[in-house]
Amino acid sequence: MKKVLLGVLIVTALSGCRSIPYESYSTFLDYSSYTTQGFFLSESNSVSFEYKALGSLTGTVSDGDDKGEFKRAYMDDAVKVMIDKAKEVGANGIINIKYDIINTNDRITIIARGMAIKK
Repeated sequence: MKKVLLGVLIVTALSGCRSIPYESYSTFLDYSSYTTQGFFLSESNSVSFEYKALGSLTGTVSDGDDKGEFKRAYMDDAVKVMIDKAKEVGANGIINIKYDIINTNDRITIIARGMAIKK
């Protein structure tokens, strides 16, 4: 009897779980608004010109409330945060750009990282 009751309890618990729908999407990051201003961006760690390495950068954004409105985090936002910091330290480029996307508890955090350089 205990096994039957336990089985019914497990089936009931599992049937209440929500299913997560399949999603598919693609992202294109347009660097041209920065490159036309003379700021160099590359996901490569090898470039064909001399540069001075200034330091490592990160730009992090997370979903959340922004002045009473929900704002979704996007890769473009993380890039902008990173570029703003790069300009602040005197860089005119970022190389070896990498992205981490973390999804926890229905909240997305995006981290852009790279090396600030001066050409």
